[in-house]
Amino acid sequence: MSQGRTPPQDIQAEQAVIGSCLIDPDKVTELAAMLAPDDFSEDKHQVIWATMLAMHDDRTPIDAVTLPKALTEKGHLERAGGLSHVVTVARSVPTAAHAMHYARQVKEASVRRRLIREAALISSMAHDSTVELEALADEAERRILGASSLSAFDPGPRPIGPVAAAHWRELYDARDRRELVGLPTGFAALDGKLVGLQPGDLTVLAARTSLGKTSLALAIARTVAARQVPVVLFSLEMSARQIAERLISMGAEINMRDVRARRLTDERWEAGTLAIAEFGATPLWVDDRRGQSTHSIVSKARRVKGVGLVVIDYLGLIRDPEQRGETRAQHVGQQVKRIRDMAGNLGCPVLLLCQLNREPEGRADKKPQLSDVRESGDIEQDADNVLLLWHDPKHVGLNKVTVIVAKQRNGPTGEVCIEWEPEFVRFRTDNIQTPRKPELFGGREERRSRHFD
Repeated sequence: MSQGRTPPQDIQAEQAVIGSCLIDPDKVTELAAMLAPDDFSEDKHQVIWATMLAMHDDRTPIDAVTLPKALTEKGHLERAGGLSHVVTVARSVPTAAHAMHYARQVKEASVRRRLIREAALISSMAHDSTVELEALADEAERRILGASSLSAFDPGPRPIGPVAAAHWRELYDARDRRELVGLPTGFAALDGKLVGLQPGDLTVLAARTSLGKTSLALAIARTVAARQVPVVLFSLEMSARQIAERLISMGAEINMRDVRARRLTDERWEAGTLAIAEFGATPLWVDDRRGQSTHSIVSKARRVKGVGLVVIDYLGLIRDPEQRGETRAQHVGQQVKRIRDMAGNLGCPVLLLCQLNREPEGRADKKPQLSDVRESGDIEQDADNVLLLWHDPKHVGLNKVTVIVAKQRNGPTGEVCIEWEPEFVRFRTDNIQTPRKPELFGGREERRSRHFD
């Protein structure tokens, strides 16, 4: 496989898996979701395991007598090493008690072999100067992630009773603490609808351009991070500095125009410094590399230890190579599915921002609908929640924005109003304290050292 070196393998573990299943055929049911025939390194063991899986599917009894017979009927007995090898394998272990341990050893060796194969292919691609660097990096990441994900054990179907009991306990404990089961958004009315952002849920936040998607996402991210829950924000449109400016304006209540123009009094400089200290002490991470692929986003999110919320701003700027013959709607649909899978695999909520199409502009009240989510019906189908922002004509001059809960898989739809503060480019949250009014700095040198130390 690589420069004459023996590829990773564990022949004894392979024999022990098969031997355990011949002693206790119920072990086939337990291991079928974990081990495929090509997880075995030796061809004869691949043939034997494939035959045992087929017998299991056909509900044919599996033992040291029926297995050789099935191999003979399929014409595979010689390829499986003959009757003598089947007998040897059947006697390889005295008990089936450690079948799972042996299976994990077989799986680990299998994943290592696949990683070696993928690494060789990546090396070959890297030597090809016609392959663009960005495409190479994305393909390498996809292949390595695909191979390494095989090491995770899929337990398959589980009894529902223990799952229900554990979840019921979580609900009961949250009741005692008077807390949401999910993560708070920072808006009591919205949390009343959603009961917080739930683990594994994909929530889509959609609006027309410049209606406050990013500001609302930042407000939610600040709220969650303030609870010391790690949040990672993938900002594909705004730079980290622009995000920082918004957070300073939001946290210190400084007019955004004054921040960018640097027209600030000593008091406002102090307020900005305190705001930075406040949100800088929270686990809020920002990745502002543009043109990222979904594979890159998934990989980076996985590397954030204990990540509790992932925010992606926004879907239309994710760059994945399109497959031949694939429509734009199909392409976007596949992106959404990968992001939804990430939410489930990480066990944390994902907030995905996206644009609405132009249909609301043709309506008298410009009210968006679920069908206005741009480019793919898979967005509304795969999302657990869909939130739409709307400037209701009835609220003109009142600085209020309506959040339409257009879809909620496990709860009611409806509308809530939140307060918009344009000078701070923020929505006013209910549970983040405004920084205390700071005192003026002493002298110029003290100001400089305290601003930028």
